[in-house]
Amino acid sequence: MRISDQLEGVLADCSTLPAYHDLDPDQATISNATPKEWKVFNLWAMDERAEPERRNARGRPRCWPRSRTSSQVFFSILEPREIDSGARGAVRAYLRYYLGLKVPDEAPPSIRVKDEWHTWQENESVLFDDSWNHEVVNDSTGERIVLIVDVLRPMPLPLSVVNKGVALAARYVYGRKVLERAAQAREQPAEPTA
Repeated sequence: MRISDQLEGVLADCSTLPAYHDLDPDQATISNATPKEWKVFNLWAMDERAEPERRNARGRPRCWPRSRTSSQVFFSILEPREIDSGARGAVRAYLRYYLGLKVPDEAPPSIRVKDEWHTWQENESVLFDDSWNHEVVNDSTGERIVLIVDVLRPMPLPLSVVNKGVALAARYVYGRKVLERAAQAREQPAEPTA
């Protein structure tokens, strides 16, 4: 299955997608900063397949296989006129990879990493150190959708062993809680829109 096919299945049921801060309360300062929502659909969290992704696959091949180097994989849907005012990852354990999947042509969204700006393009990617300050701006009239993959940072021994240990601990402390919240969000009926 191609990533774009998986995304189409997710977008068909977009009204049930949780906001990022509903899955990860630590993201509230960037995800809940405006009336618009930053929605996410987890495929993997800390090396565990997300339950919504299992159900969404409907017997088809999964678009993202298990990997020893990726810890999180999710679709990120940033609504029009939304600004993520800046963040930085808490640890230097991983690198963050963004792949542009749906990018408005008019006033395309952009991302700032440190002091360098990148304009999103479909099928183009950006890889950066998540511990660096970064912000996303979607000043367009359309949604910006990217695939985000957090990849364990390559490190020499013994740091690589420590990094893998931190990732394993995060699986139980962080990843499972995020996946439980994602499964609960999928089970709740969508609120009617005005």
